[in-house]
Amino acid sequence: MPVIMYSEVLKHLKTTKGSFSITADGIPPFFFRTFADYLCQPLTHIFNICLVLGKVPSIWKKAVITPIPKASCSKSLADFRPISILPTPCKIMEKIVARNILEWIQALKCIPEEQFGFLPGCSTTSQLIHCFQDWKAALNSGKCIEIVYFDLSKAFDTVDHLGLISKLESIGIRRNILSWFESYLDGREFSVRFDDKQSPCKTCSSGVPQGSVLSPILFNIYTMDLPKVLKTDPRISVAAYADDTKIYASYDSSDMSEVQEKLQLSVQRMLDWADKWRIKIHLSKSQVLRLGGIAADINYGVPLDVQQKVRDLGVFLDSSLNFSSHIDTIISNATRTLYSVLRNVHSSDISILLKLYKAYVLPILEYCSPLWNPNLEKDILKLENVQRAFTRILFYRAFPNKDYPRALPDYKTRLRILGLKSLFYRRVVADITLGFKILRGEVRLNTSRFWTFAPSNTRRSSFNLRCLRYCSSHRDALRNSFCCRVSRLLNKLPAEHVVSMNSAQFRKFLSDVDLLDLVGCEDFA
Repeated sequence: MPVIMYSEVLKHLKTTKGSFSITADGIPPFFFRTFADYLCQPLTHIFNICLVLGKVPSIWKKAVITPIPKASCSKSLADFRPISILPTPCKIMEKIVARNILEWIQALKCIPEEQFGFLPGCSTTSQLIHCFQDWKAALNSGKCIEIVYFDLSKAFDTVDHLGLISKLESIGIRRNILSWFESYLDGREFSVRFDDKQSPCKTCSSGVPQGSVLSPILFNIYTMDLPKVLKTDPRISVAAYADDTKIYASYDSSDMSEVQEKLQLSVQRMLDWADKWRIKIHLSKSQVLRLGGIAADINYGVPLDVQQKVRDLGVFLDSSLNFSSHIDTIISNATRTLYSVLRNVHSSDISILLKLYKAYVLPILEYCSPLWNPNLEKDILKLENVQRAFTRILFYRAFPNKDYPRALPDYKTRLRILGLKSLFYRRVVADITLGFKILRGEVRLNTSRFWTFAPSNTRRSSFNLRCLRYCSSHRDALRNSFCCRVSRLLNKLPAEHVVSMNSAQFRKFLSDVDLLDLVGCEDFA
């Protein structure tokens, strides 16, 4: 690992959040940010000495945990999410070490391509699109798919330290850097703060540190051999996002029994691997989803519930790959959140209400939208009605008028005044942006799995994206899938904007044009 430079430490100090939270060392983060220029040099020396000696100061390994409820009604300890507050110097050093370790594992390519969690160019969206592409190809070929979802219970908290050190050593982490990790993991303590009370310190003997940027990287290293263990046959596929792991396989009547045996073996290997590396699997929460027409009845040797609908990385999937139930769910959640915000915030300030809407409601409506972007008008309008209701209520508050609702501007006018775009417009932008990033190689998805390039027959474009043959099915789930939808949109853009731009230029181009007019779509505003 190279010597830590002043400039890198200074950059992290100046971007530290100006929080007044008291950490275990008694120094709030705002102090480090305020006096960054003075603290930069001594901290850099301390960091480099820590690496040379392979030691981490004990005070840096003490975390103050604040329990945050996962839901509005939290009745047990399991309903709370622990948020760790760590000393600022430790967080800065973790960021520097994390960057170097990430570069190292990327150079070695030791993290398997089946892992999509916390890696550059990867996201939940890219993983789901990758899997959906496999599933729709199998369905279009008349095959069935068996998907097994494993629930790893508190996986980050149960990582065995000795096992993790052995895996770090196996990828070439040696001598003082390995000693630094041993010191970093050993003797960690935490206390819990609730209101103005704080518990005594307890020792944490397993797991990767809560709230650390190093934790996801260390977990990926800890589980890097899992996909190879689970792939008992070329027909078995594995997809993981951190601790969310699933296996799936497609089959028809000719090889159904053979594939079922391989799936059974993969499940058993998962249990054996978890037992060896001290990861607990919640079998009661592990699930099976079956796609296709053949009624398979696979005995996995352990109780696994077969579901008609599962939640996969926050997106609800059913056995027909229809996203209507997912859309209904997010509309319900977004509406409930919207009215909760409006009920508790009595301000009529437009900027405040817009910030709250964009922070709490929009993410619910747009999470993973390239995967489930609807083509049915009823679903498009139902989604749009959430924003329609918000703009209407905002106008009632910010621009009171005794002639409402007769004098209320129409939805399109309200959007223009508030500087908003329709949700339909935003989903088209999200589709095109992700498609552009895939073409540029900025997202870890193989372009050849989605499209082929063909000579253009028009003067407008210099290339023509074509979906693979199985993407052009007459089934709605396939015809409206991401790759087919995006190829139609990208082919309508002027070629010079797609070929010659980088991501920043492309985003600016999209913000400067009427995109729907350019691609020939009608807005639903």
